[in-house]
Amino acid sequence: MLAALSSQREFAKPHTYALHMNVASILSSEFLRFDQTLPLKTRGQVVLNLNLADVMSDPSSFTFARSFAQARQYRLALADATWQTLELIDVAAMGLDVIRVAFSPDLQANLSAFRRLAPQGVIVVLTGLQRPSELRWAKNQGFTYGQGAVFGL
Repeated sequence: MLAALSSQREFAKPHTYALHMNVASILSSEFLRFDQTLPLKTRGQVVLNLNLADVMSDPSSFTFARSFAQARQYRLALADATWQTLELIDVAAMGLDVIRVAFSPDLQANLSAFRRLAPQGVIVVLTGLQRPSELRWAKNQGFTYGQGAVFGL
C-alpha cells in the first residue's frame, strides 16, 4: 500500500491523506522507503492515524515513532478516541495533532474535555455522524470537522 501511495502523481494533489498505521509500521523499513519517496513539502499532507491501545501498549516506541514522524513533518492522529478517553489522557502532551472522536448520545453531556483541546491547537474530528440532527448539534457546539453518513460540516 505504501509503495502505491508513494507515487509523485498521487501527492501532487493538494489534499490531506490519512493512513491508518500502528507504531511498528511507522518504524518499519517499508515506511522508510515510503518516506524517502515523498518530497518534504508533501509530508505535511499526510496524517498518520494511530489506535490508542497501540500507543499505550508501548509508550517508548510511540515516543520514538512520534519524534521520527514529526521530524519529517507528518501529522499524528489518535484514531479511536471517545469523550472518556479525553478525560484520561493529555492529548497535547502526547504530541498529537488530530484526535478522531466517535459521536455518541452521551457525548452531548460531556463536552468539557473538548473545550480544553481548542486552545492547545488540537484538531477534533467528530466521526460517526449518521443523522442530520447530529450534524446540526455538532455545528452548534463548534465542531468544524466531521465524518459519517451526513455531510456539510
